[in-house]
Amino acid sequence: MFHWTLLASGTTRRTPRMSPWHRTLYALAVLVGLSSSLSASDGNASKGPSNHGESLIEQQGMLTVADREQPYALIAPTSGERLPIVLFSHGAYSSKDLYLDILRPWAEAGFIVIAPTHADSVSLGTVRGGQNPSFYAWRVADLQAIIDQLPRLLTAARLMERADPTRIAATGHSFGGWVAQTLAGATSNDPTGGTVAINEPRIKMAILHSAAGVMPGLLTNENFNAMKVPVLVTVGTDDLAQMPGLSGYEWRREPFDLLGSRERWLLVQEGADHYLGGRVGRDDLPRSPNAEDYLQDFLWLSTLALRAWLAEDRDAQETLAALRSDPTSAVLRRGRLEQSSKTD
Repeated sequence: MFHWTLLASGTTRRTPRMSPWHRTLYALAVLVGLSSSLSASDGNASKGPSNHGESLIEQQGMLTVADREQPYALIAPTSGERLPIVLFSHGAYSSKDLYLDILRPWAEAGFIVIAPTHADSVSLGTVRGGQNPSFYAWRVADLQAIIDQLPRLLTAARLMERADPTRIAATGHSFGGWVAQTLAGATSNDPTGGTVAINEPRIKMAILHSAAGVMPGLLTNENFNAMKVPVLVTVGTDDLAQMPGLSGYEWRREPFDLLGSRERWLLVQEGADHYLGGRVGRDDLPRSPNAEDYLQDFLWLSTLALRAWLAEDRDAQETLAALRSDPTSAVLRRGRLEQSSKTD
């Protein structure tokens, strides 16, 4: 039986050394290899059955960000009040549509989920492997624009009276994890020039799924330390390696090791790859026989974190606190606690 480990503290890792020339080339390669006014159309809102048998409001629309138009999806439960907002940024070259198995369950759990498809998506014509230093800045602008124009989006979906725009989570996978942590307070060195630092008080937490660690020229130890909101970092032991000298697991857990948040958790999924065994982010890869377990474990803990930190649900907070079998760690198997404080 595979297992995943949840940690509550970490150690600092040192940054690999590279020449300035190699730093420049590598930064551009990793940037896309991590696999501003806005106007919103009303899109096509609908209520229909989700993959899990629940009824959801699902709206597709187009966002205009500066001189670009980006598709977005808004998914929400049909009932509930003061619903928090979850923003999601997909992996490089992917799209919002390849993460519905995550986004719909989050909506079913009581959150309004908004996910754009960014300009680097192959669904919008980008060639996989293509590199553009502006991709990062465009992605950050996409999510900032959504936050700035939440009243417009929520009104278009007839959700304004049921939403709580003061409570927002920044979430993302791979390249999208880097974008999410930027929204959540981590600083970054934009490959097009300058330092990116966003102070958005409505961002209350972050979920970084198989995100990026230290990247010479782009992300340093100090950049991660600037993030102070509660954070869940998730990583697979067979995750995608992109930093010389480090395994994918070692590199992608670095946000947890380096971030400055007091409330921080690390989910390690034994045997999982970059795509939860082929369940998210790509539709052209073989599927692991454990893929469904990886997905369900991710959903179980990420939803618990959203309920505890974003919805401020006391029961969820107590369940999350009970995961600490000692001050630093807890071990779980397939989403079930195997310790004296077991809570189902």
